[in-house]
Amino acid sequence: SHRPTSCDWASLTARGEALLAAYAAQKLAVETSMVGRPKAVITRKLNAHRKQLEESLLTAARDTGCTAGKWMLFPTEEDVNSVWRAVAEGTARGELGTAAKVATDEGKGDRVPRLICVYTADFGDRVDVRRVLERLLERGLVGGKGDWGLERLVYYKCDAYTHLGINSVNEWGLKASLYSSKEAMAWTKDER
Repeated sequence: SHRPTSCDWASLTARGEALLAAYAAQKLAVETSMVGRPKAVITRKLNAHRKQLEESLLTAARDTGCTAGKWMLFPTEEDVNSVWRAVAEGTARGELGTAAKVATDEGKGDRVPRLICVYTADFGDRVDVRRVLERLLERGLVGGKGDWGLERLVYYKCDAYTHLGINSVNEWGLKASLYSSKEAMAWTKDER
């Protein structure tokens, strides 16, 4: 398994849910006190609270040993087998992350991209997070241009967020991922 044996999911869940509930109450209080004010003013007021929530959630993850995270790749149905083969082989050889998995085909016949996760042991270890991304780039598994010639980014998400149900659309307004490939490649040596 990609999760460290020292991870205490029960404690993370309790702390995480308490933090999310406290923020939801804070958010409601701010919105209630600012009824009729422009949305931008309310958002600015909430940003500091949201930033504190993010920091507190990541601290709870570290404190409970739940530090695993993953780069999320979304290959097309046509590419999923070749991408998965390269990821699985690289992971088995110890050249990528600590583990990897691929979402199963739902058998619905829809042409949606399939998720492949490449795990690292610690979302806070930016050197390793970037190393894994660089290996994925070297293999041509991420990057390049997508539809409309736009850069195709991949995103890194901590397992704590997944466990707490923090997805791309969530009631707290949190970003579901910690890093994008563009951000990670721009890190200087001092930021890693």
